[in-house]
Amino acid sequence: GGFTYTLSGTRATITGYDGDDTDIVIPNKVRGNRVVAIAKDAFSSKANTIKSIKIDTKSSSFTLADEAFKDLTSLEKVVLPEGLKEISAGAFSGCKVLRDVIIPDSVTLIGDKAFYNCSALKFAYKNEEYSTEGENAIDYEVFYMPSGLLEIGANAFENCTAMIGAHFNKSLTKIGVEAFYKASAFTELTVEEDCELASIGTSAFQSTRLRS
Repeated sequence: GGFTYTLSGTRATITGYDGDDTDIVIPNKVRGNRVVAIAKDAFSSKANTIKSIKIDTKSSSFTLADEAFKDLTSLEKVVLPEGLKEISAGAFSGCKVLRDVIIPDSVTLIGDKAFYNCSALKFAYKNEEYSTEGENAIDYEVFYMPSGLLEIGANAFENCTAMIGAHFNKSLTKIGVEAFYKASAFTELTVEEDCELASIGTSAFQSTRLRS
């Protein structure tokens, strides 16, 4: 599939891609070896061509290195795998046309600067089976945080200037310093009843349109 990787036993870490596809599916296995991680800058050589990434691994211990997808300037959509626990620091920093992210409910941490300078980012949901019409319709302009999320890191959504609103689930306990700083279109925040949010960092919502 054009992937390069390193092995630890039968566990593979994707380190690069030299194929020609613009819509990338990272498989559950490469040559019989289970994919368990994506290395830093694994797709940097294709930063100007990759439009979408879907991670199809079934590994319960799958991880993203810090800055795994940093500065992929053509990336528009990402589907993260079920079972993922953390979106690493700087994972999508500088992905300036990234708009849609599917984040499973298993995610407990969105790391520091995870989506820093993602200036087109608007929408996140827990799976691809969503509808914007009908009885169970969801709002395509809202960033739905995963139900298992405990912490949003510092500067996680700084300069996400297209983000209009977010939905926080009741498990959330911490929002880091300047987490939504300069998310200048941010006007709407929904917090579930009995939310356990105990800590909001300095300037977490500074330079947004959010009003108390």
